[in-house]
Amino acid sequence: MRVLLVEDETIVRRFIKSLIDWEAHGFEVAGEAANGEEAWTLLESEPIDIVLTDIRMPALSGFELIERLAKRGWPCEVVILSSYDDFEYVRTALQLNVSDYVHKATISEEELLGCLNKAKDDWLKRREQELALTARVAGSSLSRRDGIAVNLLKLALDEEADRRRLKLLSEGLSLWNEPFQAALAHMPAEEGAAVADEDGRALAFAYGECRIVAGGQGVETLAAGLSAEALVRHDRPIPFSEWPEAYASMKRKLEERLEERRRAKSLHLCIRQAMDYLQVHYMDELTMETLCEEVHMSPAYFSRLFQKETGVTFTAYLTNLRLQEAKRLLVHTDYPVYEIAERAGYRNTRYFMKLFKETVGFTPTEYRERPGH
Repeated sequence: MRVLLVEDETIVRRFIKSLIDWEAHGFEVAGEAANGEEAWTLLESEPIDIVLTDIRMPALSGFELIERLAKRGWPCEVVILSSYDDFEYVRTALQLNVSDYVHKATISEEELLGCLNKAKDDWLKRREQELALTARVAGSSLSRRDGIAVNLLKLALDEEADRRRLKLLSEGLSLWNEPFQAALAHMPAEEGAAVADEDGRALAFAYGECRIVAGGQGVETLAAGLSAEALVRHDRPIPFSEWPEAYASMKRKLEERLEERRRAKSLHLCIRQAMDYLQVHYMDELTMETLCEEVHMSPAYFSRLFQKETGVTFTAYLTNLRLQEAKRLLVHTDYPVYEIAERAGYRNTRYFMKLFKETVGFTPTEYRERPGH
């Protein structure tokens, strides 16, 4: 956390800076000021989380600085550096929600760290309350924690968001410290309410014209239950810092999927029926003859029409469908290769491995172990 040190005596500032290993404890002296006016100028130009300030200073006193911060609702915490005869000042300042105070004459490493850590905890609590309040104002029926998670993700998608502070929040509030799963769905506008699964491990909520599904286990089940026009999942778990890029990637994929659906609507009715049937039964022992019986068309005519309408042969389309599912299972599950082969529609594991290598360029095991998965 970024700390501003405000003290008119240079020797005192040097002493305080030398008391602890700031970086090792998660803090940084981001600026120094000799009075309140200098401090205010820095505060207007630098992101500051904690102000460590003396009370009695020339130009603008510490107490006047604290009053200004309180009036502006500045998003930082204040720790007072006081002398023994500053009691009345300190008592008044504490009424302005100052985080803590410490005596300059007796300050120790332990006391300074204690004050800084308390200020950090207070900073996190305030931000948590703000995020929870936003959830209540939005009329969400989510729990407090779920509401905070939703608002934190929405905040992370804001281009002007402070990434450093978002990282502090996600770590400090212990929200998905492990990389989380996510999916993106295109939903009708009237289905925008936020929901959580029974265990509170996965959330679905509206963002623009999309529905975001995110969290730990349970994302896939929650996403599958949405009446979405189209839905895409991210290829791998997402660290919080990568959330904006991951969302942009899913948005592109979703737009491509929607375009595919728009094109599909112009397809011959029997071909659309065949493609819908394949989406559900790709893992079965399918033949073109079996599919032709379903759509009531001769194999020869179906074969020509399918390639004309889709641009690929029936075999190539089915193979791609199966291999896409195999790749998803390799990344998102611990199933052994033989089971993945079967779930993707291949009873012969050796044939599946040969086809996967020829088509994808990696063996299934190599694909699973690739960096970034």
